[in-house]
Amino acid sequence: MASVSTINVGGRHTVPRLRLSRVNGLLFFDADPILFEHVLNFLRRPFPPIFWTRTNGFDLALYVRLLNEAEYFQLDALADWIREKK
Repeated sequence: MASVSTINVGGRHTVPRLRLSRVNGLLFFDADPILFEHVLNFLRRPFPPIFWTRTNGFDLALYVRLLNEAEYFQLDALADWIREKK
């Protein structure tokens, strides 16, 4: 059964309209697991991730994907930071 809920992370931030489903008794978040890790880290401590390596430089495609997630979860601070850096 799918529902639209809110989640409070660390008692500080609320992510509105997060789609949840129950799968085998577990909650399923409709989100990319790799990107959602960065979303959670940002909610815990509001420092944006740096996707950079010496060999490849900045991973612009990953920033675009994270921007989409930030907009979906309505994380304006993260989305604004990514837009400023483009």
